[in-house]
Amino acid sequence: MATEKTTKMITAFGLSAALLPTGAIAQDISTGATFPANFQTMWTGFSVGAGGGGNFLTGSPTLGFLDDYFDYQNIAAGDFGSGSVFGTVEAGYDHAFANGVVVGLYGDVSFGSSTENFNYGEEYETDYTYDQAASIKFKEQYSIIGRVGFRVTEKSIFYGLAGYSNQRFEANLQQNSDSDYFDESSASGKSSGSLDILTVGAGVEAFVTDRATVKFEYRYGYSDGATVTAMDDYTETTSTFDTGAIHRQTVRAVMSLKF
Repeated sequence: MATEKTTKMITAFGLSAALLPTGAIAQDISTGATFPANFQTMWTGFSVGAGGGGNFLTGSPTLGFLDDYFDYQNIAAGDFGSGSVFGTVEAGYDHAFANGVVVGLYGDVSFGSSTENFNYGEEYETDYTYDQAASIKFKEQYSIIGRVGFRVTEKSIFYGLAGYSNQRFEANLQQNSDSDYFDESSASGKSSGSLDILTVGAGVEAFVTDRATVKFEYRYGYSDGATVTAMDDYTETTSTFDTGAIHRQTVRAVMSLKF
């Protein structure tokens, strides 16, 4: 799993890097090209910003079922496929070099939520009915992002980014059982915590006044996901809800002030 995840992240980062204007950049760096001191002054320093964007999730969660009478079943619950919007605030620092390279480190918090719901039910020949209902709510997200940018014009840069994100979540699982041989029974499980997300992407930023900039970013994030379990002691059945790997596509727009 670790090898597969690492391969995916390296591939995604490579695709982001491929978007950069590498030919012109390599020529500028190899020839020792320098740019006016004003470029360094404009892009070096602290900044704070606010904005918003949208998320789109993909993945294939499963619902699992195990008891003393039936073998374990792992049932496809459906697919993640919903989008959501969010607001974000950020702060960071950039340092610009004479050759047109900008290196920065940023932290941001994104506010918003989205909920995914999944259901499964089955009736067996033994007059045994079983159903599950699961949901997961994605909440605020915290990110630490590093970036390397390259001069396009004195007032604009194109950059690649990579970093770590942590997203809070709440997951719930409900199972219900009924049969001609025993009373109706139910159990529930709940889990809350955070998802570790590896993040890569690319963006463009440009000055719109002497101190204000606007940036547009694309980010791809990968997480191993989370698992929730519910145990019914009466019927001796166990249910599981496994989100599986979660892939997150994000677009962001932020206006910042440079200091």
